[in-house]
Amino acid sequence: MASALPKLQAISARAAFLFPLPKGAKGQESERICEYRRGGGLCDKLSISQHEQKRMSIVEPDFAYRRGNVSDRLQMWIDGVGGYMLLLADRINIGQAMASAQVDIPIMGDISRRHAAIKRSGDEYIVEPLSEVKLNDQWVDSPSLLKNRDVMTLGRGVKLQFTQPHPLSTSAVLKIVSRHRTEPACDGVVLLADSLLMGPKSNNHIVCPQWQHDVVVYRQGSKLLLKSKTPLFQSDSTQAATSIRIGETVQGEEVSFCLEPLGRA
Repeated sequence: MASALPKLQAISARAAFLFPLPKGAKGQESERICEYRRGGGLCDKLSISQHEQKRMSIVEPDFAYRRGNVSDRLQMWIDGVGGYMLLLADRINIGQAMASAQVDIPIMGDISRRHAAIKRSGDEYIVEPLSEVKLNDQWVDSPSLLKNRDVMTLGRGVKLQFTQPHPLSTSAVLKIVSRHRTEPACDGVVLLADSLLMGPKSNNHIVCPQWQHDVVVYRQGSKLLLKSKTPLFQSDSTQAATSIRIGETVQGEEVSFCLEPLGRA
C-alpha cells in the first residue's frame, strides 16, 4: 500500500491541476471513491471532490450498461498507451468545452459553442461548418467530403487531422495537431463505424507498440464484440471474453484496457 501512495498522490495532483476547485469549495470533499484512469495504469482510485467529478464527466454505469447495451460516447483507457474517446453516433458535434454546449467533442480553445459537425454517410465522412472552418488551409462554407489525412482548422488555430488508417474498416480517427486538448483530455477520437483495430501495426486505428497481436473491437447491434488471436478475459472470469462489458477491464498477456461511459459536461 505504501508503494502505491506516491502514484496516487501524482494522479491526485494532476487532477487538481486540470480541474481546480472553485473558490470556497475547500472542505466539500465527497466521500465517494471514483476511478481516475490514465494511460499509464488502470483502476487507480482516489477520493475527489464533487466539483472534480462533474468537471471530469465521470458517469456511473447505469442499468443499461450492466445489461450490455452501449452508450454512443465512451472513453477507452489502454494501459501503457493512453486514453481515447470512442464515438458511435453517425453525426457528431465539435465545439467549445463548456457545459451549455453539450457537444460530442469538447475542445478547450477559441472556437464556437458548436463550431462544426462531422456526418458519416456509408463509408464517407462529411464536415459541416457551423462557424469558420478551413479544410487543408482553404475556407469551406458548405458540407465537404473528408479524405484521409485532411486537416481541419476551426476558428483561430484549433487543428484536427482526419484519418481512415485501415483500408478494411470504415472507422476514422481524429487527432488534435495544434496545442489544444479535449475535455476530458484524450490522445485521439475514434469515430467507430464498424470496427476498431488496435495493435502494433502502423495502420491500426490505435497503435499499441508493445502488443504482439492485433485486437479487434467490432459492433453488433447494441453490443461491442472482441476478436483476438490470444485469449482475453474480463474481471475474474476464466472463460475468454467475446464481448465487452462496460466498466470492466479486458486483460490478456500484454493487453489491458477498459471502456467507460462518458457523460457530457
